[in-house]
Amino acid sequence: MKEYHKIIGIYVFDEKTHKPIPEIMEYFQPMKDWQWIFTEKIDWTNIRVFWDWHRVSFGWRTDNAQVPTRLLNRLQDIFMEELFEQKFWETPVTLYGEWYGGKIQKWINDYKDEEDFILFDVEINWVRLERENIEGIAKSFNINCVPIILTWTLYHWIDWVLQKKKDDNQKSKQISEWLVWVPIGGYLDRLGKRIIVKIKQEHFKS
Repeated sequence: MKEYHKIIGIYVFDEKTHKPIPEIMEYFQPMKDWQWIFTEKIDWTNIRVFWDWHRVSFGWRTDNAQVPTRLLNRLQDIFMEELFEQKFWETPVTLYGEWYGGKIQKWINDYKDEEDFILFDVEINWVRLERENIEGIAKSFNINCVPIILTWTLYHWIDWVLQKKKDDNQKSKQISEWLVWVPIGGYLDRLGKRIIVKIKQEHFKS
């Protein structure tokens, strides 16, 4: 089963201290004025749900991962073959998500009380869907999508966080530890790779 692609960071790192410098790499300079969707990066148990127009199968972070019975049972309850047949018929589909909630991520207060699956990406016939279509897929399976934090440009975000740091405003620390940025419209670079980046809140702290 196809694994999820690597998400790169945007920072220049100091060669001596190996700490990130709050400026973006040259690769991202032409994209500085684009509008990006910033979503929370939920990082726990990565799950892939694959429909090959015959059956539903599940993939984990590694082939040897020990999968709790409660997790597998819940996934089978959510992703029934009948639903895939009705919605996608003979079209291959991969849903990418995380197992989250409950006691898994205690440092986030607004996660669900019980453990569950949350969706962050969808590939249909090997084409990545845009956000509104991902939300539509989530609704059809009655599951959650990773939350959108905001829509902004790269530089507006960096300037805002640095100002919050300067003012010692605690609000800047309430934002998710990790964010994933995807440009509105969805784009590929000249090598045909998807443009998608991640940022760690820790990189903006002293």
